Amino acid sequence: MDMWKLTVDPTKASDTPEDFTLEFTKGIPTQMEYSEGGKKKVVTKAVELFLAANTIAKRNGVGRIDIVENRFIGIKSRGCYETPGLTCLRAAHVDLEGLTLDREPEREFLTASIIASQGHVNGTVRCRK
Repeated sequence: MDMWKLTVDPTKASDTPEDFTLEFTKGIPTQMEYSEGGKKKVVTKAVELFLAANTIAKRNGVGRIDIVENRFIGIKSRGCYETPGLTCLRAAHVDLEGLTLDREPEREFLTASIIASQGHVNGTVRCRK
């Protein structure tokens, strides 16, 4: 029995590339354009966009992950996952970040994250030297 249920075996996927365009607004995918049956399709609803990316990626053998994970309890385990649509969306997002972000927004993000993480840190600590 094959453990992979969503994706086509990459060695059996078509050698012909399948193009699509993703548009992001404030880091969120908001539009996808692709061709299906020779017709141009445009989707803007989040679920439809994800499902379209999933369909294209899985038939092209994209999205298989086979990793060794470090578990919290101190053991390693093998993890095999299929995330075809998300693999495409994440790769596109990372590429776009590389083109649009510089170190200043990253520093601002880190500073804001530290401040936000402290919002619930309230209480009294009794100390002794």
